[in-house]
Amino acid sequence: MFTLGLTEIFVIIIVIIIIIKPEDMPRLLGKIGRAYGEIKKSFNDVSKIKDDFIKIAETTEKSKIKTEKKLEDTIKISKK
Repeated sequence: MFTLGLTEIFVIIIVIIIIIKPEDMPRLLGKIGRAYGEIKKSFNDVSKIKDDFIKIAETTEKSKIKTEKKLEDTIKISKK
């Protein structure tokens, strides 16, 4: 997987500072901040959906087990 070390990050920052004009820097940082916020919100939404799905699956599994147990009990009673 692609990873960035501290040295690579510093090189990227220096290159950006050299390429981007100083007067454009606040606007660029604002866009980066908004993009980061949107990405973080999306990850949180996906995480919440995953947690909800797991909760529903667990509830369904518990309900299925209870239903099977009731069915087994009914079969045992009817055999007597």
